[in-house]
Amino acid sequence: MIDRLKKAISRRLKETFPDFTVYRANPAQNIKEPCFIIECINTDNRDLMFIEFEKEIVEVNYLFSITLLLPRNTKLLNEVVSRVLLCLKWLYLENGKPVLTLNRQAHPIDDSSYNFTFNIQREAFLTGVEPILMNDMDETIGLNNEEKEKD
Repeated sequence: MIDRLKKAISRRLKETFPDFTVYRANPAQNIKEPCFIIECINTDNRDLMFIEFEKEIVEVNYLFSITLLLPRNTKLLNEVVSRVLLCLKWLYLENGKPVLTLNRQAHPIDDSSYNFTFNIQREAFLTGVEPILMNDMDETIGLNNEEKEKD
């Protein structure tokens, strides 16, 4: 799921900033500026409900960090920061499912870079009577109670 979310973030940034390079992993060297570097820095799970032999619902919270590196241009930097915060409000997975980001924040690093952080919460439904580790997870965005097809 992390890779799917990184792809959605990458697509959204590329649509909004076509001249910027977007990295889905932290490059060790040869960084081409201006660019964004996307990382998932934390994941935690919380049990929401368990109905024995039927369904377990787990909430997964992902914390993402995006680093913006921009050549020294304070005016452009401020404009880009505002646009990033707006463009990352909604993401769309490859199958068109919308994903809402939460707690979007921008933190200046220096006069040529910013760090953005935000959360994405997902619900995972584990079904069946097999042990949880043997089940496949069916992910939804939790907007309704409809059964979702497996990705």
